[in-house]
Amino acid sequence: MISTLLLLALQVGPQVGPPAPVAGGPGFDNSADWRVLDGVVTIVNNDIITYRQLDRAMRLMRETEEVTTREQLREIQERVRRDAIRRQLRSQAGRELDGVDPAGLDANVGRYLDTRRKELGLAGYVNFLEAQGKDAQSAFSETRKEVFEDNWQRSVRGVESGPRPTRDRFVRPGELRYYYSSNRELYAEPTSVELQQLLVSDDQAIALEKGSAQEFAIELHGRIQAGEDMGILVRQYSPPPPSEDPSAPGALGVLKVNTRNIAIEEIRNFAELAQINALSEPMPLIIPGQEQGPPSVWGIFKLISRAEGGPAKAFDELGVQSDLKRRVLYQRDAFLVSEGEDNLLRRAYIAEPFLAAAEAQ
Repeated sequence: MISTLLLLALQVGPQVGPPAPVAGGPGFDNSADWRVLDGVVTIVNNDIITYRQLDRAMRLMRETEEVTTREQLREIQERVRRDAIRRQLRSQAGRELDGVDPAGLDANVGRYLDTRRKELGLAGYVNFLEAQGKDAQSAFSETRKEVFEDNWQRSVRGVESGPRPTRDRFVRPGELRYYYSSNRELYAEPTSVELQQLLVSDDQAIALEKGSAQEFAIELHGRIQAGEDMGILVRQYSPPPPSEDPSAPGALGVLKVNTRNIAIEEIRNFAELAQINALSEPMPLIIPGQEQGPPSVWGIFKLISRAEGGPAKAFDELGVQSDLKRRVLYQRDAFLVSEGEDNLLRRAYIAEPFLAAAEAQ
């Protein structure tokens, strides 16, 4: 069990700094100053999770999620911490599986990274690593860990590439019929609509001195009702990518979508129930599960067309049972992996002696 060196340090030239760590051994210079480079946040069985690992995961997470409050930051920190612990446990479990050849695995990881480097070129490979917050050393260790994780998950699900399966993956007819009766709507022909959307953000509204996104959306809604062309406003305030043909429907904010795939309930209800050419009221774009804080994007929608869906396919129709099997196996696999992770957590030794310090950083 890890019980000693909890800080990694680098000896540097003379400068103001904390005292050197106390350590024995020949050649250790206690007279020099030291700079802390990394430290242990969590001990997971015989492995550690460091500040640097969590910081890399935090930076990647914050690139995809907007953080405006300390509470949101704390929530992301907790998610990153929990995910790091579970990843470490999955990797450890995969490392302990029978038949694992560490030397062969290291050789395969090395070949994989060499291939990526040759494919991307040196500059492209460096950019590839930087985008993931990695360097060459961490890329090797993280890829190795991912292989162990994948091996464990395949073993838990019963799909590992061994001579004999460890788990029954047969889906019984009764399971298929139960899933079909509970999810019949998945096999109905969905309603498809063409919606024109005009989206504005808080940053955009502030830059244009329009107050908030909500206030700006209300203003634009009034202008459209007064007769202004919504397509012109879309091009002005929700411009398409530079590659988009200005005359294409997408450049005017028009998109064709199945109503089943519209995540926001208010927009889905508008698409399914409104009259053709109806204009929605300004709506906040709040994705389910991401309700913290006021919405930063508001939208106005116009229903261009709607094609009503058809009845559900019968259980015996071509392709239905193969799709049912895929869905049942996916659901079962997710349960087995979650149950396996819970078992790993219950048996694990986890200590977090420096968690408060990590969160403060």
